[in-house]
Amino acid sequence: MKYVALVYYQEQIINAMSEQAWHDLNQECIAGVERLSASGHYLGGQPLQPTETATTVRVRDGETLISDGPFAETKEQLAGFYLLEAHDLNEALQLASRIPPARLGSIEVRPVRELPLKQNPKRIWRTAMSKLTHPYVDGFVAAVPTANKAEFIEHARAAAVVFKEHGALRVVECWGDDVPEGEVTSFTMAVKRKDDESIIFSWIEWPSRAVRDEGMPKVMEDPRLQMDVNPMPFDGKRLIFGGFESIIDE
Repeated sequence: MKYVALVYYQEQIINAMSEQAWHDLNQECIAGVERLSASGHYLGGQPLQPTETATTVRVRDGETLISDGPFAETKEQLAGFYLLEAHDLNEALQLASRIPPARLGSIEVRPVRELPLKQNPKRIWRTAMSKLTHPYVDGFVAAVPTANKAEFIEHARAAAVVFKEHGALRVVECWGDDVPEGEVTSFTMAVKRKDDESIIFSWIEWPSRAVRDEGMPKVMEDPRLQMDVNPMPFDGKRLIFGGFESIIDE
């Protein structure tokens, strides 16, 4: 789900800061955005100029009314916003608590209200790309310790950001829910799943084989995915994978 974290603080507190303290706060915010981006939680955001630069627009009975200043005088002023991706409100609140200005003011968290569209924009994009090329898919199956589910989600989110930067259209990660045991072969047998592990089924969609062949080496070399930075929370030796050309995409 998408959430907006609205940053509020008293401008007089900021104005009273030394130049060095203001610089340090900005650097801390930049570092925080980089961490949120690396984990796949950050979708966008911007700081705002002080309220003295604000102009308020109202329309009443067809007449446009313009006035200098913010909409209303408040104890704390809106200073910026973060657009976040989170599983639920609890995770969104945890992310908001790491925003540095929370120490100086408050962070208001609200879920985004999605406007209904006639067609999903991601579907429109994928359809358009499929008309130009044959989408190419990398598929993966692995066994992940069930206790590492949260860690795996963080790992996968960070990886998804990198894959998309290098050309992937989307990354899908699925946690096993109804995966039967087989007598001859099965997902569980293929990856030698242990009793304390769960099956994950994943795929990465690319515009074409050519884009994938160019992007995959860059992904593997990206410093954000090196083992010392983002280690795999499962046994990679039992991961099975392969590349597939799509033949039906309805």
